[in-house]
Amino acid sequence: MGTTCKTSAGKGQDANLQREFLEKEKRKPDGIQSKLTQNAIKTNFPNAMKNRDVEQKTFEVLHNLGFTYENTLFADSSCPDEINHNGDDITSMFMHRWGEMFPLSGLAGLPFAGQTGWGAFSSHCPKDGNIVICFAPHVGVDCNGTVGKVHRNGIENTTTACGAAVGAYNAVAGNQDPNQFKNGYADHQMDCIKHLVADRVKNIKGADNEMATLAFQMYEIISEFLDNIIDMKWGGQNSKIAIVGGIMINCDGARTDRFLPLKFELVHKSGARDDIFKGTFGFEPYVSNNDYKKSTRDY
Repeated sequence: MGTTCKTSAGKGQDANLQREFLEKEKRKPDGIQSKLTQNAIKTNFPNAMKNRDVEQKTFEVLHNLGFTYENTLFADSSCPDEINHNGDDITSMFMHRWGEMFPLSGLAGLPFAGQTGWGAFSSHCPKDGNIVICFAPHVGVDCNGTVGKVHRNGIENTTTACGAAVGAYNAVAGNQDPNQFKNGYADHQMDCIKHLVADRVKNIKGADNEMATLAFQMYEIISEFLDNIIDMKWGGQNSKIAIVGGIMINCDGARTDRFLPLKFELVHKSGARDDIFKGTFGFEPYVSNNDYKKSTRDY
C-alpha cells in the first residue's frame, strides 16, 4: 500500500509536534556532571555548551533568514555510535526541529555517503528550499575527567569514544602505512580513517592531551571531507546551506553531554560563504586546543 502524500497542512501539523517535543526537552532537568568532568571540559574544550542551547541559538538565526520546517532538509554527519543518538543529543534536536534526517556519515562521523549521497539527498530539497548540515566528531569525558573515555550502561569499565578515531590513531601512530587498504570493502571505512589520520600523527603525538587533540584533528578531517562533496547544484536561486560544525562531548550520566561549536556558515547559491558564528554565539571559534589560551565565555 502506498504512503499518503504530505500536504502543507500535514507539514504544519508535523512542525507543531516537533516544536512541542523541543519545548518538552527544554523543561527537562539537566544531568549532573562531576567536578572532574567539568574541569576537563573547561581545560580541553572551552566554550562547550549544552546541546539545546546550541540548537536554539542556531535556529533563531536561521528562522530569521527564512529557514522553516516546511522548506528545509537536515543532514547529519556524526559517528553512528549509539551514544550520539540517544534522544538527548544535538542531532536528535536538529532532526526534531527540521524534520527527517539524512545520514551522510559512517564511522567517526566522516561523510562516507560521498558526492553520490550528497547528490541524492540535495535533489530532495524543495524549490528555493534550504539545507541544514550538522557535522561533528565525538569524544568521551568520563566522571574522572579522562578524555577519550566514557561509561556505557551495563558495562563496568569505561569504554573508548570515539572508538574508530582512537583505534585508527593507535594503529598508525607507531606504524604509518596508511596507503594500504588491506581489507578491501570489508572494512574500508576504518582503512580510510587510518589513511587520513596518519598525516596528522605529528600534530597529535606529544600534545598536552592527545585524545582532545585527536578530536580537533578529526573535526578538521570531517570539515575538509564535507567541503569536497557538497555543492549548490540543486534548489533555486534563493536556496542556502547552513553548516553547523563542532565536537560532540559524551559524558557519564543522562543529559550531561555537551557540544563545542566551531563553525556556523551560510553557503549561498553563488558559492559565497557568510561566517555567522560570532554573531550567533558571541565568541570566536577555534580548531586547536593547543593554541587556545583563555576561555571567552563563562563555563
